[in-house]
Amino acid sequence: MTVSELSGVGTAVHQPPSVNKRSHILIVDDEPEIAESLADFLVKKANFLVSSARDGQEAIDLLEATVADSSQEVDLVLLDMRMPNLSGLDVLNWIRDHATLQYTRVVLLTAAAGSSEKVEALTAGADDYITKPYRPQELLARVNTIWRTQQLEKQLQRQSQQLAALNRIGQTVAATLEITELLATA
Repeated sequence: MTVSELSGVGTAVHQPPSVNKRSHILIVDDEPEIAESLADFLVKKANFLVSSARDGQEAIDLLEATVADSSQEVDLVLLDMRMPNLSGLDVLNWIRDHATLQYTRVVLLTAAAGSSEKVEALTAGADDYITKPYRPQELLARVNTIWRTQQLEKQLQRQSQQLAALNRIGQTVAATLEITELLATA
């Protein structure tokens, strides 16, 4: 089942034939040609699973649907900053305020080249900021950098959980040994 089917939202989901767990990227742009060409590029060049939303509300609906189904988890949102109704900053603020999605990576894309827009986006919690028109290879390099960092953080989190479990086991073994020693001396 795709995110589109889960949410009932009319999003385009591009899925190449391989079924391995791939990073899932959500592209949010009110210009369908940009979203479609970017999606095609990311699928062909890096085999990402790519969903797209036409506006901020559709993006929020899609992200909400992924919370209910962790197999559809979005790893990265490529978000147009200037959209009608809900802007990219509005969606970014919603993501950062969401208990489950707050650590989702977000890259803002915009035609605004001024440093004040960049500062505003980064201050609001964007992980990166790319000015349109962007070179697809540069965007892919930035996406891959964010993806690698995210994978390392996930690995660190798993190892931390394993270490905590081993620590609990060690404490249980130590307590059992103390009880055994007490019983032996009694």
